Formats: sequence, C-alpha cells, structure tokens
Amino acid sequence: MKNQLKIHLYQIILFVLRMPPEIIIFLWIVVWSMVLRC
Repeated sequence: MKNQLKIHLYQIILFVLRMPPEIIIFLWIVVWSMVLRC
C-alpha cells in the first residue's frame, strides 16, 4: 500500500516536471492559498 503511494507520487512529480514554469508557479500559489486559509 505504501509502495503504491510512492509510485503515485513519483508519477505526479514526473508530470509536474514536464509542465511549463507558469503552470507550476500558478499551482504553487493555489496550493499555498489553500494551506494558508486552513
């Protein structure tokens, strides 16, 4: 179960690395605003 999560996380990281920097920055801002709201 834990190994499956690691594989999933690895796939997400690879997907993010393929995206353009603008999208990464945008997602980072969205995630941070959600974290700060909690």
